[in-house]
Amino acid sequence: MINNETKKSLEELIQEGLRSYPPALLALREFCNEIRKRAENVFRKKEEALLKAMGCATFKECPLWVYPDLISPMDWDGKWAWVAVHVWAGYLSCYFGLTFWKEDTVSDLCSYVTVMMNPGNHPRRDRILKESRNLSINLSCDNPSNEISVDLPIRPTDSESFEKKLGETIDVWIKFWTEIGGIEKLKD
Repeated sequence: MINNETKKSLEELIQEGLRSYPPALLALREFCNEIRKRAENVFRKKEEALLKAMGCATFKECPLWVYPDLISPMDWDGKWAWVAVHVWAGYLSCYFGLTFWKEDTVSDLCSYVTVMMNPGNHPRRDRILKESRNLSINLSCDNPSNEISVDLPIRPTDSESFEKKLGETIDVWIKFWTEIGGIEKLKD
């Protein structure tokens, strides 16, 4: 049963939505497009060096990765989101952009400049993590998924440094793949 306070809050939500829904969607679309444009510019500047380090001839381009998209899935809990450029390099699914996380114990949403690579299975993931430890390269792993990333925090007041931080995260992966000798060295 809905109490009066909840009913009042829901009515205020509807009233605000009636005023701001289309402009909010437009703002989200423009934000995603701007992040994509900036991420793609940095990615293009680093592309040749990253391809060489990974031992790949080319990347397979994918559409902009936004999760959730502008109309969220009903089961999305609001605790994380992505806006990134997505490419494939051999068996690796690679993302270059922003991630947002909210821990249960923290009230604020945290934003990160992220370059994530997903090797597709746990044995490859474990080999990449082992090699990164051997090389003293700090990679994060999102268990139980196969996502391995370099994440640098970014605050709203740091927006001008997005490109710089994205370049730095790509450089970590360039160093890693150069030291390893390319992605084929860790293939099954």
